[in-house]
Amino acid sequence: MASTSPFSHPNKPGHLPLLLSSFIGREREIAEVKQALVSHRLLTLTGTGGCGKTRLSLEVAAGLVEEFEDHIWVVGLVALSEPSLVPQSVASTLGLREQPERALTEMIIDFLRPRRALLVLDNCEHLIHACAMLAQILLATCARPSGLSHRLLSLTPGIYRLLRA
Repeated sequence: MASTSPFSHPNKPGHLPLLLSSFIGREREIAEVKQALVSHRLLTLTGTGGCGKTRLSLEVAAGLVEEFEDHIWVVGLVALSEPSLVPQSVASTLGLREQPERALTEMIIDFLRPRRALLVLDNCEHLIHACAMLAQILLATCARPSGLSHRLLSLTPGIYRLLRA
């Protein structure tokens, strides 16, 4: 059965990419991920490359848009090669601009803290340490953080994690 994503309609606001295809047959996985996000502030999806972790996380995030009041962002990290640029990539995705004399991490915290938000870090296995450090800071300082980011805390290929605030 195909799911109907709120992001399959071009007039729906949000920060997720437009999902152009149907998502068929993974209702059990969607339910499990959603349930895990209720119980945990940080969630990691693992699996081999190409098994659909990114698409699953996007479908779950799209299904949670009302719960998170459109405060859902996907940070794609596949092209990033410098770990020190992880906060810059997150800030850019959130629409934040660098300010003199202000750390990007501080700006991210200040932006996310008052929001009920979901932050999806996608393809970060090659930036494990930097993503884990940022996730730890956000989880410790934001009021309600949690998340799903892709390939964050383990060296196993295909790890995904979500940060929910």
